[in-house]
Amino acid sequence: MSDVDLIDPDDTPMPDKTIHGHRYWREIEDAAFLIWFKDGRNLKTVQEKLETDEAYRTIARLEPNDPIPNIKTLQRWKTNGMWDIKAVVKMQELVPFNIEHAAVELAYGAKDAASSMMRIARGENVTREDRTVMDAAKFVLTTAIGDSVAGVLKPKVEDAFDGKKYETMQEIVEAEQRQRELDRGNS
Repeated sequence: MSDVDLIDPDDTPMPDKTIHGHRYWREIEDAAFLIWFKDGRNLKTVQEKLETDEAYRTIARLEPNDPIPNIKTLQRWKTNGMWDIKAVVKMQELVPFNIEHAAVELAYGAKDAASSMMRIARGENVTREDRTVMDAAKFVLTTAIGDSVAGVLKPKVEDAFDGKKYETMQEIVEAEQRQRELDRGNS
């Protein structure tokens, strides 16, 4: 989703208006809201970015000598345009998209995370950065597939140890240790 997509295309066009002797157009107010929404909700930041940030100046259709709205004008736009309410609505629109995108990224990353964890566990090409990789991989795996793994592995855990249910990794480790001791005693 691009910055321009955050601007509501269904808004009724605002006619050019004269403020303190300057004419402002809809795109400037749209760009101002976008900056405020994305960059800390600070009107001074809005003013600075409208002056210096080429991407926002392009969205606002600002030419090099065009006047920048002052803080009072920005405050009026914020109040009259109900930016606080508009921001809540935008967040409600974006949350499902962001959650879905994050879920897809995590699901695709789970395979690489599992491969990284196995490489580290086997001691293959282990580096100092592997602690960070391992922590990141654990996060991805537990976030992306946490409960799913337990559901998939549960039957295997139950079958492997006389049908008993082992819910935690600690219980599984203890059961494996007991099984090894039994196997040593039988040999």
